[in-house]
Amino acid sequence: MAEDVGGSIRVTKAVLEACFEAGKWDLLMEHVQLLSKRRSQLKGAMQEYVRLAISYIDATPDEDTKVKLIETLLAVTMGKIFVEIERARLTKRLAKMKEDAGDLAGATELLQEVAVETFGAMHKQEKIAYILEQVRLCLDRGDNIRAQILAKKISPHAFKRAVADQAFGIEGTRIEPPEEGTPDMTTLKIRYYEMLIRYHAAEDNYLEVCRCYRAIYETDEVQADASRWQAALRLICWFLALAPAGVEHNTLLLTTAADKKLQDLPAYADLLKVFTTMEIAPWNVFSERFEAEMAAETSVSGLCGPEWGAGAEPAAQGRGGGGGGRGDPESRCVPPSLQVFGEEKGAQRREDLKLRVTQHNILVVAKYYSRVTLPRLAELLSLPVEEAETRLCDMAIDKALTVSIDRPKGIVRFGKAENADDILNAWGRNIDRVLDTLTKVTQDISKETMQRAAVAAGGAGTSA
Repeated sequence: MAEDVGGSIRVTKAVLEACFEAGKWDLLMEHVQLLSKRRSQLKGAMQEYVRLAISYIDATPDEDTKVKLIETLLAVTMGKIFVEIERARLTKRLAKMKEDAGDLAGATELLQEVAVETFGAMHKQEKIAYILEQVRLCLDRGDNIRAQILAKKISPHAFKRAVADQAFGIEGTRIEPPEEGTPDMTTLKIRYYEMLIRYHAAEDNYLEVCRCYRAIYETDEVQADASRWQAALRLICWFLALAPAGVEHNTLLLTTAADKKLQDLPAYADLLKVFTTMEIAPWNVFSERFEAEMAAETSVSGLCGPEWGAGAEPAAQGRGGGGGGRGDPESRCVPPSLQVFGEEKGAQRREDLKLRVTQHNILVVAKYYSRVTLPRLAELLSLPVEEAETRLCDMAIDKALTVSIDRPKGIVRFGKAENADDILNAWGRNIDRVLDTLTKVTQDISKETMQRAAVAAGGAGTSA
């Protein structure tokens, strides 16, 4: 009541220490609640004895007592902004315990309700790590939509700027140091893109998966390890091959093909060359050429650093391209290497790759032919006539190609069919260009004639 902060802190901590030394855990939890209900309890005192009680969690004699103490502290800190960081850390610890007990749904629901992005006193590094743990739990549960919503709370630009240890935030709030064991920003960056890879891979968005691997590949830590950047570059090449053609895809394809490090991976340089060269690549020849490389991508190849493997279970592969073991959530190995042609999606991805090769071949044919018969097109594509026609129609529907098919005659015409209006408009534009050219030429002739006349007149006057 006298608002003696120092004295209140000493007294409250002494009460808890006495209960702890006596081993009276029920009495300790009772006094934690009583102290929080004291009239005019000082915020500083409450923050200190809550932190002291948190330090006792690991010393509890059994799991039930540990859970009970955590739940008591969560009840005490509910709705109190000055202990929101402590409450968030307690929630994370309780969620881990639920996950280890097999209650993944309970852990996910418990943790996803904490909006750490609004905590002004929490360090940015710890915020990112906390949100990524929320995303991981949602992905493990199969809730990809909520995982995407949570992942959007993190901006990729946050990893491009160095995070300095600031004492105060923008609002003047004192910034707490990150919790012990929080990964550094480079590790968090890799983990962030791993989560996105898991999400986009589940949605079969190959171009976005490729972009995520590209971001990991450009990380200094990965560039310093030859085994890791080679693994990343191989996966970039495969997902470029799997991604549908487009402006963004072509830009990324040409950028990757120009990477000098591909010289160390000649097979993958040849893979990209297939899609950057306007030549037909029959599927049977393509699959035979790259069968060994495709077979090598049926198991997870690690891009994880040594620190990622600590406490991880190899069985994490069972969730299709990521997912942690049951170890410490901050040391789980979430390998960013997908089983590209393995597991349940392996057969589908082989079919997608065959489709991309076929689409590339159709674009090559369209470049060199204005019209071709369907049997000849099927022969060039090494496909049955019906399948060749189906692939052609699919590309026309996706507006990747302008084509018309005369089915009775079996003739395919590439390019837009011009009607009378198009021809007349083109003729008009050509006439305008011709007239503009003639006008310019006439002006130049008149100018040169006047200059010559002036020179001649000047020479005649000098002779006189």
